[in-house]
Amino acid sequence: MQVNYEPNAKTISQTKKSLTLRAVLNYFGVFLTIGMLLTIFTVPLSLNEELQFYYNTDLQLKEYKLTNFIAFSIGSAAIYFLAVNVYYLRWAKQIR
Repeated sequence: MQVNYEPNAKTISQTKKSLTLRAVLNYFGVFLTIGMLLTIFTVPLSLNEELQFYYNTDLQLKEYKLTNFIAFSIGSAAIYFLAVNVYYLRWAKQIR
């Protein structure tokens, strides 16, 4: 019984992308933005004397304050992502 060994001609080696500081800061910004926007719904949740959750409508943001808070959240997220990505674009040019 003979075995014919043939080398595999289609060997594809894939390297894993390393996680950069830029990617970590971008992921952090995404989670931070989602967390800030989720506070709209989580702040009015309260506990009563029997330790049961209830939705306190007195703590809910009114329309004017809600639009201001959303504008602040989106604006600060845009400034954060702009600052992180512009910094790394300038840093990449300095390395070259």
